[in-house]
Formats: sequence, C-alpha cells, structure tokens
Amino acid sequence: GTTCAGYFTPYVTVNDNGRPAEVPPAAWVALAYMRKHTSNATSITPWTIAAGVTNGKISNVAGLEIDFSTEDIEFLNQAQMNPIVYKRNRGYIIDTENTAQTLYKSSLSYIHCREVLIELERELSRMLLDFQWKYNTPDIRVEIKLRADVICEGYVSKNGLYNCFNKMDEENNTSEVIDNQMGILD
Repeated sequence: GTTCAGYFTPYVTVNDNGRPAEVPPAAWVALAYMRKHTSNATSITPWTIAAGVTNGKISNVAGLEIDFSTEDIEFLNQAQMNPIVYKRNRGYIIDTENTAQTLYKSSLSYIHCREVLIELERELSRMLLDFQWKYNTPDIRVEIKLRADVICEGYVSKNGLYNCFNKMDEENNTSEVIDNQMGILD
C-alpha cells in the first residue's frame, strides 16, 4: 500500500548469447524512466508519464514471458500493477503507471504524481539549506515563504502541480517551535 513503489510484470525475454532467457523487467523499466532525465526535449520533465507508446517504450527485448489478455490487464490494473504489453506496429510498452497504493485511489496512486513530490522535496530541501542556523524571525519566514512560492509556482507552470499554497508564519511557528530551534513551512 505504498506510493513509493511500482510493480511491473511480466518477465521479459532477452537474448542470452544465442538462447532466450526470461528475466525481471526492472532494468528495462528503469531505462524507460531514465530517458526522462536524459532527454533534451523541453517538454519532458522528471514527472512525464513513462507509459504508453510514446514515453513507455521498452527496447531490446525479444518477447514477454506471457501475453496478457484484456481481462488480465484489467485485473492487474485493479491490483495496481503495471503490465508490459506488445502493441502492434509500436513494440513493447509499459501500459500503466500505478504505484503500489491499494488502500484507496488518489493522485498518489500514479507514479508521475509521486515523482513530482520527490522533485519538489529535493528542490525545497536545497533551498532550505540556505536558512540552516538562521534565526526564525518574521523576516526570515517571509523570505523562506517567498522562495518556496517561486519554486512551487514553477511546478504549477510546468503542470507538475495544479495549485499550491505555502504557509510560514507565527501560527505554525509558535514560541515552542522557535525555542526548539526549528522552523515549519507548510
């Protein structure tokens, strides 16, 4: 039931020195996801969906352990698994982008949404390092909030976030928080 993992199936068939071998698809799936980070196209972001015939291609495989039926794919999707399928004239592709979250359906049920949060957390963490060991004063809180707003608005403009609202004031930075030499940005 986690949003940090995705399950991909079936095994892929590869050429192992002239004989077919079925292996887990992890390396080929990872290559599909890494293409987002190595692409020169400005329309590709780290949270571009790595599924379908455009961005979900699986290359250099000879086949699949099993060809799923439409019914199989429906069941796998309900189980939050990501089938790899063959599309005629297109090749092998990742068909869906589900996370392992099975308890309830939300935006975190999709890998690209989780990737947005990973990238946002990294960027906010880098920014917040500039404020380590600075006093938690109203001026510092305003500056942190402004920088966080700029970062988040960048994600909104790139369709990573739909909307954002940052809060860092005396309401969530109480005397107790400040006395413990912390700061809270919501």
